[in-house]
Amino acid sequence: MSASVNDLIAVIVPVYNVAPYLERCVNSIREQIYTNLEIILVDDGSTDNSGAMCDAYAHDDTRIKVIHQTNGGLSAARNAGLANATAPYVTFVDSDDYVDKDYVSLMHNTMQETGVPLVVCGVKKINLDGTITTTADGAKFVVTPREALLIMLPGGNIVPDSAYSKLYKSSLFEQVKFPVGHLCEDAAIMHLLLEQCDKVAIYALPIYNYCLRTDSLTNGTSRIATLPDFWFFHERAIAYAREKYPADRDYIDRCEMNLKIWAYQCLAVIKNVDPVLKTRLWRYLKQNRRSVLRRHILPIDQQRILRRTYFGRLGFTWDCRLREIYRRWRKRRRSKQ
Repeated sequence: MSASVNDLIAVIVPVYNVAPYLERCVNSIREQIYTNLEIILVDDGSTDNSGAMCDAYAHDDTRIKVIHQTNGGLSAARNAGLANATAPYVTFVDSDDYVDKDYVSLMHNTMQETGVPLVVCGVKKINLDGTITTTADGAKFVVTPREALLIMLPGGNIVPDSAYSKLYKSSLFEQVKFPVGHLCEDAAIMHLLLEQCDKVAIYALPIYNYCLRTDSLTNGTSRIATLPDFWFFHERAIAYAREKYPADRDYIDRCEMNLKIWAYQCLAVIKNVDPVLKTRLWRYLKQNRRSVLRRHILPIDQQRILRRTYFGRLGFTWDCRLREIYRRWRKRRRSKQ
């Protein structure tokens, strides 16, 4: 079945203790140019006013359906939304984010034009200081599942492998569910969804607004909790790509090295991290740096960082810490100007 002019589209929003941000998110969905929506708010056991807010929105807008459940995490909330959706197409919006008014319209139009089962859009990152960053350039193109997987690989920094910022045929989720009890669940299933696609459309227009929060699951000190799942699922995605597409070894190696350089830099400045994970990362950098540098597959700035691992583990760790201290000092200085 291909997309038609007025398809019903489900918008699933997992909700957990986001009262300060929920109105902005829900209003951005209710105010979409494309109006034939099935808006599913999944209250995942919120202990603040979020659940009551969801009920109030449903009272005001008949398109909104509210599900209240005991807290099971983001995966459980998304799965509940999928189980209750009746629309042939679905998209996910995180409750602390928001979307442009033409988000659904542009994504659906792209699906109509290309006949693909999965459309990906660009993302604007709203930083803590209110500044906006994005790498999306507005280009529109259709790629194979192989190309889609490679550009979504962690460390590639081209297209995020997140569940949000995408419009899916609902049938893609008939045999695929988000893994309950885990974080970084997006990376766990994206390659399984891509396996079912004959092609994927990329519309690199930044119409999804990803808002950084110090208290969110993937930012601030709470990111420590995501590390075990982050590594398990992302390493599995990289291993899958390496096995399925051996001809793309250089690009996959570049993504993996970029990811692990970034991770070690993060762990170097975070207290109370798992020393086993830190040792694994260091061992990978040390064992693979020569091969990666010899092939010149990293960007110049990443090559410079990787060469600093020759200072030794202690030297590289302190190098990371001092650079982070300097970065924070410059940020504070700019904010005072």
